[in-house]
Amino acid sequence: NRVGLYEVAADPVAVVANKLQELPDIFLEDLKKSLTEMLGSVEKRDEFLRLQRILQRRNDLSAENLYVAHRTQLELLVAMKTGIQAFLLCENRMSTAALVEVFLQKRCRNFACQNQLPTDDCDCQFCSQKEGFCSGCMCIACSKFDFMANTCRWVGCDFCLHWCHTDCGIRLSYIKPGSAQGGKQSEMQFVCVACGHASDLFGFVREVFTTYAKDWSAETLRQELDCIQRIFRRSQDSRGKQLCWIAEKMLGKVEGCGDTSELCETIVRFFQEGKIDLETAKVQQQQQQQHGGGEVPAGAVAVRSGSYANAAEEMVAKSKSGSGNGNLQILDRELEAKRNEIAEMQYSRARKRSEIEEMESAIHIKQAEAKMFQLRADEARLEAERLRKIVLAKSEKMEEEYVAKGYKLHVNNAVEKRKRCFVEYQMLEKG
Repeated sequence: NRVGLYEVAADPVAVVANKLQELPDIFLEDLKKSLTEMLGSVEKRDEFLRLQRILQRRNDLSAENLYVAHRTQLELLVAMKTGIQAFLLCENRMSTAALVEVFLQKRCRNFACQNQLPTDDCDCQFCSQKEGFCSGCMCIACSKFDFMANTCRWVGCDFCLHWCHTDCGIRLSYIKPGSAQGGKQSEMQFVCVACGHASDLFGFVREVFTTYAKDWSAETLRQELDCIQRIFRRSQDSRGKQLCWIAEKMLGKVEGCGDTSELCETIVRFFQEGKIDLETAKVQQQQQQQHGGGEVPAGAVAVRSGSYANAAEEMVAKSKSGSGNGNLQILDRELEAKRNEIAEMQYSRARKRSEIEEMESAIHIKQAEAKMFQLRADEARLEAERLRKIVLAKSEKMEEEYVAKGYKLHVNNAVEKRKRCFVEYQMLEKG
């Protein structure tokens, strides 16, 4: 009657539910604790992936079967499916129906979001085809989420409000130079995968800095400046090149700077004193009218960023109350899980780099061995050629000696025969 994580992942739902019903609460808590430790351990990553593969092979985990599951069993299944520790905490107050929807990818797996999917009944091709994707909090490129807000490390489409990590956008070339329809000047844009709309990134960065930079710490400012530098590094317009240059210049001043207000004022002043090209503004207005439905309000991206920040502030406020402490612990555990994931990726990267270095070292050794064997083969070939010439010379000499000896023997035989004939002739004369 033993029930472990593998039994929960592999055995029929009703069978496991009946077994868990008879077990004490302390055993159920230990079962959840063991999976929590597995999710937080890099060393047990392979073991967790085996559990996920078992779940992926099952075809009996329908909504009907999941509704009859034991509460602990359902929390374990959801945590195995999503890889998120928050579903195992005692502060988890999600209803059974909500947990089933998360497992079936009909509700956002982000514990701080929990939107019904697709978000806001979005019928775009991306949301309708990618199960479990939440356009409200997930990256359109990697489908991962975090709790960053009011930052340039996330960029968004100012038309459909789908979001993307800046790093993902740069890596996949969603962030690239482009011209607005009818415009001549090239500028850095974020091209949305969902709707194809190109959003101006200079205006986005300007809105973020002018609104939120005054509240940033030195480390946050450094990260944002580094992000700006990477966004506008490929910029072809003078405005973007100047912004990239300013970011590079200020990055050197942020290190060891206690008060960042002067640096923030410098870049905000740059945004405020910049002149907007009238032709570009006209093109943007035509583009907004083409997308139908009225004008896109100025600063739409910043409004989205602000609303996300407000949601985060509300969560922090709730966490300060007695009923909200659990949410703060959940977010802390989620953050720790993300850190563990990053550590695992760094460990995997270091391991692969070590394997590559070992392979390169082995290749160099094999190449050296090949050169050595080639040198020996060349030496053996030369030695064989030398021996062949010696053998040929000796063969010719032996042939000459043989001919000479044969000729001498032939002459000696002729002399002996002549002598015998002469003796016989003399005997005949006497007789």
